[in-house]
Amino acid sequence: MNIISVKISKIFILALTLIFLSNSAMAAGFTASKDKSLEGKYLAILFHKITGQSMDFDRWARELTKDSKTEGFDKFAEQDKKEEEVRNLYRLLGVNDSVYVDMPVEISKYSLLHKGYFIKSFTDQSIFSYQHLGQNYAIIPQKIKDFQWVPMSRKQSAEVERMIGDERVINMQLKMRPLYGDKSAPMEIEGKGYWLTLAEVEVVSIWNKDESRRIWSSLDNVLNSKSGSAGKALIGLYRE
Repeated sequence: MNIISVKISKIFILALTLIFLSNSAMAAGFTASKDKSLEGKYLAILFHKITGQSMDFDRWARELTKDSKTEGFDKFAEQDKKEEEVRNLYRLLGVNDSVYVDMPVEISKYSLLHKGYFIKSFTDQSIFSYQHLGQNYAIIPQKIKDFQWVPMSRKQSAEVERMIGDERVINMQLKMRPLYGDKSAPMEIEGKGYWLTLAEVEVVSIWNKDESRRIWSSLDNVLNSKSGSAGKALIGLYRE
């Protein structure tokens, strides 16, 4: 997964949103492991499902096994096994539940006055890009700037500070709900065409180094960056 910062037309985003609101053909139930970040193959399958496109399972199986050194009957058996795996993924993946993306972010110094951090990397130009079987896919995170302020206790910040290097970069996990996929045409970004999926950021969190324990989540405090008016005021202060 690559993170691309690029200016996306607000009119384009509005058009995607309006199409989503008028689209009633959404299926149910996308599930992704909370501890595992989204991978290209899952986004590719999700994109097919969310846009109502059928999949050529046989072609996918052949592409996924083309570099295998097996021959003859073993080759066909391997392709059949891979095709069944893809079919199972397609059947099990839904489109309404959340996906998780890990993102390295630049974080401010801890504010003793306001008791929190400002995330400089959350911008309207953030895009998460993936590649699978020669196709490029990307997620456009909506409302990501609502999470720029991270209210945090001194105890939590002490642990965070131990994980931050000189460049003040830390890994955050974003929980996002897929909204809509645009199958009309790939969008050109930095010379490449990407199939786009619009998703709303629901929760952001910070985990310890071995990802066995969550240090902080935007749901931890009523003064969180999504719903707290004070949090929004602090975002405005730090943006200036």
